[in-house]
Amino acid sequence: MMVVSRRTNVSQSLPNTDGIARHQKRKLKANVDRNPRKKPTKKPSKQNKKLPITHLSNEKNTIVSPIVAKNPQATLLGLPTELRLEIYHYVFDSSLIHVHRYHANDEDDDENKTNLGSSFIWTPCRAPNPNCSLLCLNPKWSGLCKESERCTYRPYGPTDQQPAGFNALSHTCRRIHTESHEILMKNTTVSIQAHDVHDWIRFMKNKAPLQLALIRRVTINAPDNYWSILGAFDKIRNEVSNLEGIGFQGQVPIFMMRTRVQMYTSDPQFWWRRWTPAELARKFDQSITVALEGYVWAKPHMYRPLGPVQEEHTVFRIVRAGKESAETTDDLEQFVDWKDDDVVINTHTSIAAEPKRTAQWRKWWRLKAVKGYTS
Repeated sequence: MMVVSRRTNVSQSLPNTDGIARHQKRKLKANVDRNPRKKPTKKPSKQNKKLPITHLSNEKNTIVSPIVAKNPQATLLGLPTELRLEIYHYVFDSSLIHVHRYHANDEDDDENKTNLGSSFIWTPCRAPNPNCSLLCLNPKWSGLCKESERCTYRPYGPTDQQPAGFNALSHTCRRIHTESHEILMKNTTVSIQAHDVHDWIRFMKNKAPLQLALIRRVTINAPDNYWSILGAFDKIRNEVSNLEGIGFQGQVPIFMMRTRVQMYTSDPQFWWRRWTPAELARKFDQSITVALEGYVWAKPHMYRPLGPVQEEHTVFRIVRAGKESAETTDDLEQFVDWKDDDVVINTHTSIAAEPKRTAQWRKWWRLKAVKGYTS
């Protein structure tokens, strides 16, 4: 019997996948063709490689290396003590600070306010008067300067701002602060509001009696009103034992200035004797320097054809330099010692630098204490 082996063709029994594979290849190729062809990335050449900093600074001068001191050991603390003291005297000469009353509950809500008392803080003056260090060049009520140059009355409270100006030197380190503190208090003029003088003296006696003994120069800020500045002048004269200079700055009623302008043209030495701050300052000894400055704000008025055409400020300044004299105990002798020849009078009139209605200097002329001071 013949056995026939039946061989099955595997290629015929399996499904034909060649057509499916070719179809998938064509589909894949079509999808690849639709996408934008990516540009081959170029390898960085030697010219594009980052060069060292030294090479760049030498060739292109794009990076400047920090300046290195020739002698790093030559520091302020490395100088002799005598030279450092001379530097402190130079830096703190003619410096001026503004003292502000700060209530501990100023930033609280009205419902949560409690009677926690008050303290005093100070800020450096932006620009003391170059002709007289007892006076501020641009006080808060002055319209003769830009707003950015005008000194403010008080901040809202103690701030964490970095100290600036001469104050920055004393905050460098504890050693410099200790060395320069006495010179700072002796050479700096303390400018304070007249209604704060009594509380400030009491505060200094309780908190810093040694600093109060070092103060040499004080300037009182207030409107020209006899009763508002009388107590302040007497308090400074009696409590500041080592006083060397007394100053006054404030607003003056226009009618008083208009009368005194007529006196000034006829007799320059007559009108200053009748001014209230001058009368109070004459009680001080003649060895004490006196500087008095008043501001008048004049506005155009339809019923005053001879008045100013634009808003203008008139500043008049009286300076009496202190001189050595014998000790006197009677106010009458001190009154006689102040002679007309010792007084220097200066006046200056100019239009307002910030004439807009929203200028910040105007609000100091709208207070109740200066009502009726302007035309």
